[in-house]
Amino acid sequence: MAYNILNGGENRLDLIVKVIKKENPDFLVINEANGFDKDDKINNFSREIRLPYYKLSFKRKAMEKFNESLKESDAILVMNYTKDGKENHIGANTLMEIGMAFILQKKIFVLNPSPEFCKDELEAIEVPFLNGDLSKISD
Repeated sequence: MAYNILNGGENRLDLIVKVIKKENPDFLVINEANGFDKDDKINNFSREIRLPYYKLSFKRKAMEKFNESLKESDAILVMNYTKDGKENHIGANTLMEIGMAFILQKKIFVLNPSPEFCKDELEAIEVPFLNGDLSKISD
């Protein structure tokens, strides 16, 4: 089950717990679990919904920090190496970062050739591929 509880659930945690208990998921992903890292909130919530194992992920904070840094940057360099057997890997998060850079009219450079899954998108926004040669980065 995936559940966006909107801004940490604010004053709706009792209702959120009721919905989760009714659905009785084997696995739960909560989006916008803001504040769950404070005051033992995650432990109490986990006990209440009867799902004892959990992991907090702060990916959103990392993404927000990247976006703030991007505003001050001139360009991004995507280091797309082989990962898990995928040659020239570009993951979903990196593709989002490329999209943000494009929207903010930043220069985008990709170190290696494009993976097939996003080749059309990268070519459409005219991303230069450096083919492993950093000397090709231009002003």
